[in-house]
Amino acid sequence: MKKTILLSLVASALAVAGGDVKPEETTVAVQEESVDFGILQDFKYNGQLRTRYESVDDSVNENADAITTRFALSVGANIGGIEGLRACGEMMAVVNYGYDEYAPEQEGYALIADPQNNRITQAYLDYKMGGTLLRAGRQMVNLDDQRFVGAVGWRQMPQT
Repeated sequence: MKKTILLSLVASALAVAGGDVKPEETTVAVQEESVDFGILQDFKYNGQLRTRYESVDDSVNENADAITTRFALSVGANIGGIEGLRACGEMMAVVNYGYDEYAPEQEGYALIADPQNNRITQAYLDYKMGGTLLRAGRQMVNLDDQRFVGAVGWRQMPQT
């Protein structure tokens, strides 16, 4: 309760002070780079940090609060000089910052779906011949508006 009041006061102060308070998440993306390592040529990597505050008030359980940061690292490289053969992988980690007032960690609180987790979200091999791409492995698949099939990118830990 005290945390909710404190956060409300801070948000109100920012709004009154002329600050622009938006319900958006802060995302820091790192530009993709390319490097060669022996049999791995055209090695590319990409990183991302996303901090998020989530509060759940479902009127059934006690209110839940969580502050988390998502770390994502993607890597990919052409393999062994074989034209068209590429390996790619992505790992994500969601870290919680001290708030443990949510389910499933604590009973009696509302559910926050992905508060702390580590996962390999994508790992696949590509082979490209002309206009055809063959891909085998785990990857994010998004169909239309992701209503039935999708990674659900608004969550801290996507579904793959």
